[in-house]
Amino acid sequence: MFDLENFLTELKNEQIKKLDALNGNISENNTGNSSADAKPSSSFQFPISYLEKKEEINTNILNDLELIESKDPEGVSMYSHILKPESIFSKKFLNEWSKYYTTDVAFLKDSQNFYKSYTSQYGGDLKAVVKMDTHDGTELVINPHDIFEKIDKLWIDIAGDKNFKQRFNYIEIPILDRLNKSPGFLQLLSLYNLTSPVISLLSPVILLIIPFFILKFQKIDVTVSGYIATLKKIFATHPIGKMFSLLDFSSMPWDKRIYVLMSFVFYVIQVYQNIVSCHQFYKNMILIHKNIFILRDYFKYTSHNMTHIISISSKLETYSTFTEDLSRNKEKLEKLCKVFDKIKPFKISFVKMLDIGKIMKLNYEIFVDNDIKQCVDYSFGFNAFYEQVDHLKNIIEDGKINPCVFISKHYSDDEAEAEVEAEVEADAEDGDKKKKKHHKKNKSDKSAKSDKSAKSANKNVTRFTQLYYPPYDNPVKNDVTIDKKIIITGPNAAGKTTVIKSTLMNIILSQQIGYGFYETAEVIPYDYLHCYLNIPDTSGRDSLFQAESRRCKEILDCLEKNKDKNHFCIFDELYSGTNPYEAVASAYGYIDYLSGMKNVDLMLTTHYIELCKNLKSNKNVKNYHMSVNVTSDHNVEYLYKIKRGISTIKGGIKVLYDLDYPDVIITNTKRILELL
Repeated sequence: MFDLENFLTELKNEQIKKLDALNGNISENNTGNSSADAKPSSSFQFPISYLEKKEEINTNILNDLELIESKDPEGVSMYSHILKPESIFSKKFLNEWSKYYTTDVAFLKDSQNFYKSYTSQYGGDLKAVVKMDTHDGTELVINPHDIFEKIDKLWIDIAGDKNFKQRFNYIEIPILDRLNKSPGFLQLLSLYNLTSPVISLLSPVILLIIPFFILKFQKIDVTVSGYIATLKKIFATHPIGKMFSLLDFSSMPWDKRIYVLMSFVFYVIQVYQNIVSCHQFYKNMILIHKNIFILRDYFKYTSHNMTHIISISSKLETYSTFTEDLSRNKEKLEKLCKVFDKIKPFKISFVKMLDIGKIMKLNYEIFVDNDIKQCVDYSFGFNAFYEQVDHLKNIIEDGKINPCVFISKHYSDDEAEAEVEAEVEADAEDGDKKKKKHHKKNKSDKSAKSDKSAKSANKNVTRFTQLYYPPYDNPVKNDVTIDKKIIITGPNAAGKTTVIKSTLMNIILSQQIGYGFYETAEVIPYDYLHCYLNIPDTSGRDSLFQAESRRCKEILDCLEKNKDKNHFCIFDELYSGTNPYEAVASAYGYIDYLSGMKNVDLMLTTHYIELCKNLKSNKNVKNYHMSVNVTSDHNVEYLYKIKRGISTIKGGIKVLYDLDYPDVIITNTKRILELL
């Protein structure tokens, strides 16, 4: 029995929700309110998102490392360089990688096992046509990227259509919305839409038959005169019948003439509209069937890939929640596939006409039911993830990225004191220009460096061998050991900033997937990552130096607040926004203070030689430089290799030469440099 009270209660709650949504109190993803211009979103979450021990990547890092957006209008982001997205879904959901990193070593080890166990099902080419056996035993031939394009357009065109109900002839009155899920009602509505033009066109024929029934009902003998008399009475109310009265047009008043003509015009318009409506309904049925078959093939392909991922992730303990969620959505897709498999291609037949109501109900649920929409949205994100995993596996097999080892950081005052030794600082006159009188000292220095390297190798510190920057085609690789606070000097364009950026980038990747762009690595999982690059000189209240100081203070506050956590920081040209004297003094005070924090690793680039010399005696600081060969007073060959020591090379004149500055400017520049 129909429960009126319950129905009214549901209606009231529905109206309250709609009012709240209009007032901005809640946000609902109702059909017809989405937009193609909206930010791509998916209910799919990467495995790392299910962890409790995860940290969001700081916005400054996202911008400074260009993880999701390149500063060059013609360039691409860092993740685009790494993951090479090709399909529309992979491009749309690429930024999901930039959300989190983790200190959960168990998860990172499971991730390494995940990528080791993963095998490409399609030869590493997701653009090619593939054949696969589906869950129902049939063979499916599909081009993934082609069907992704179709699904994306389909979803934007229909699921985001504000006039979805009107377009497909559903009931638009909110109180009667439940009728759109009634196959019986939709069957009657569909038959009406199909037959209404036929009824309009056949109405004159029907009128010719009606007099027989009227005479029979009145028990009057059917005669020609009686039939004609009755027919005239009936036709007098029909637009076509009224047209016959125009035969006596001259004796008819003008108002009646206009009335008769307008009645006939409206009748023609009605017939035309019914025909258009019928034709539109026919086109809609073709479109609905086409969409259902596209979705069916897409769901089967997606379900097949989900099965492949589940076969790997189900063996990994830290992937359990991810696997459960993936399995639930896979089951939903397979249930929909079973329903879709029962749908036969559209054609005009009596049997097919009986299924129209069920098909209309299914079409409505696909694009309106929130549970189904969530499942479809989930599949978009999953297919992006699947393609990206496939690419990561390819570059793992190519040896471009390698797994790292995760270690714990131990702090020992005794160990720190034992490491107090003379810093071996060779002023970096790069190249082979070493004078003989220094040969003996350099030999001794080499031995000292070797001893220190052996000691450093026994410490639990972050270190990389053959580390490089992902975007470069032929990168120069460096060994980086962060056993102290690292300061790097060198001329402009020598590669200082690239070294610290590649270090931070590879730490992020290592704490996301357990791999990075290096040959080997030992990484201390960092709880907090900090970045000081490209500080903007805005037109707001802050000067450049104020903006730099503010960023440094934000980092310092985080370090002070989280003394029991591991931190990694990079600083590029610290305090370069003020005069050199105050910059050196401020940077010295800041780095000297941070050097006492054993839970903080940092790398700093600078042009201030005095800063390096002042920190030279600090047992917790090491000076490095970028190696170059000086071939003339203005020509410098960049080697892009990091070495111990402080660089005194002045490379600014080369920049002026390369930019074709006037000779007088360059001459004066060299003269002043000799005096400084």
